[in-house]
Amino acid sequence: MQHSLVIIGGGYAGTTLVFQLARLPNLRITLIDASPVHLAQAKLHRYLAGDLPFEEVAYDLSHFCTKYGATFVQGRVTGVDSLSKQVHTENETLSYDSLVVATGCTSFFPKQIENIHAHTIDIKLPHDLQEAKKRTEALFEESAHNHTIAIIGGGLSGAEIALELAQKAKDFPHVRIALVEQKPTPLPGMDTHLTQAALKACETLRVKRYHGAFVTAAGDKALQLSDGREVPFSLALFVIGVSPNVPAFTPPLSLTPQGLVDVDAYCRAKGLEDVFALGDIVCSYDANGSQNLPTAQVAKQQAKHVAKTLKALLAKRALPRPQSVVNKGVLVDLGGKNAAGLSFGVPLYGKTAYLVKRLVCRLHTRIF
Repeated sequence: MQHSLVIIGGGYAGTTLVFQLARLPNLRITLIDASPVHLAQAKLHRYLAGDLPFEEVAYDLSHFCTKYGATFVQGRVTGVDSLSKQVHTENETLSYDSLVVATGCTSFFPKQIENIHAHTIDIKLPHDLQEAKKRTEALFEESAHNHTIAIIGGGLSGAEIALELAQKAKDFPHVRIALVEQKPTPLPGMDTHLTQAALKACETLRVKRYHGAFVTAAGDKALQLSDGREVPFSLALFVIGVSPNVPAFTPPLSLTPQGLVDVDAYCRAKGLEDVFALGDIVCSYDANGSQNLPTAQVAKQQAKHVAKTLKALLAKRALPRPQSVVNKGVLVDLGGKNAAGLSFGVPLYGKTAYLVKRLVCRLHTRIF
């Protein structure tokens, strides 16, 4: 009798788990996602700048599942009943023996910002990403007027988008890039090596930076900052942050005050031995007791550990020893073939960092 595994979410964790468990005897895998494609988040800035076609950042989930003997269901999950072991979508109900929830995060658009609803382009969604690319390209092509593309949020995604677009703008003098980040530097909270490299890249590529204030209103042609300054723009992309996208459970899942799923050492939801939670929606810790950040490497490592646990359960073996996520480092594109990073604590610069990041991206996308 086949064991039914249902995975909700076709992001880094969900696709890694399908790959790890591919064609395992007596296991039937169903992957559910509202989107027909997996977006390689680490490459979105290069798509927006025109360096990559859509097909190299968006991977067909139906084709992917067929390749590995799984079933893909495109649909929005409306609820999960953990008592009857059923997942409800808009169109059907699926039963499971084991469930993995890897639904990731959604972009955060603060309602406190006046008129924010007019600028809610969510680059984490395929259609919105393509719309952002379309609007960006139009500004580069329309040279009769000067244009400013404003990126709000100077974290990893925001900084990479701003710098990649600024690199392109070197050949389009009518386009300027502005970066709004409340903290004193881009990449706030990251290692000084990375923040200094980002600052240097911003200066080299003439990115206009606004620090020490936050956006209070988004007009038709200018952002209003909390200190009274205005940021003119032709296009505004908000990349401020994310919030966990946890599906509704009956009974409700145990969540932290931050809305993250509380899990044990095996990534099982507290009180539910047949429900696992992975990636951005999970509150987990590394070997040093520090909370893991919502990154692709964390999601992929958790998926690999859960795959080992599921294999042991199916084979009726003792569970493997729990493993903490290992922080292997971080890599940041700084425009063109320039990047910076830390790999196991070792600083990387320039083209070397750029090539290492391309390799890391390829190690994931090769499974498609």
